Amino acid sequence: MKRNVLRYALLLFVICTISVVSACGKKLEPVAKERYFQVEDVFTITLDETKYTVVAGYSVGGTIYVDDTLVLESDGERIETKVVSFETLQNEHPTSAKENESIAVWIDKYLSQTIKSGDKLVDVTEIR
Repeated sequence: MKRNVLRYALLLFVICTISVVSACGKKLEPVAKERYFQVEDVFTITLDETKYTVVAGYSVGGTIYVDDTLVLESDGERIETKVVSFETLQNEHPTSAKENESIAVWIDKYLSQTIKSGDKLVDVTEIR
């Protein structure tokens, strides 16, 4: 009986060692998680006769920051825009939108006719 237990332990040790050596031999690549802003609603705000686009929604896949570049791919066209600022329902202006945080994003281009509810604005800025 002791002999069987020792054989089992030795076999288990060999299997674990082979698994570890196999894993160490492989080059492990980090999986990049796509970050994007999920659009729920789009607003046009006019201040001093200048139109601005404000997009309401939430961040997916990580934090999005002020000055990040967001890309909309629509009808085969790629439109880049920058995050100018964020605004919460409490009228606060944070410098970032954490994952799954509902927030409004002011962008640097007037795109109210282009961006629609359900669109994804993909963050192409290098992860910080």
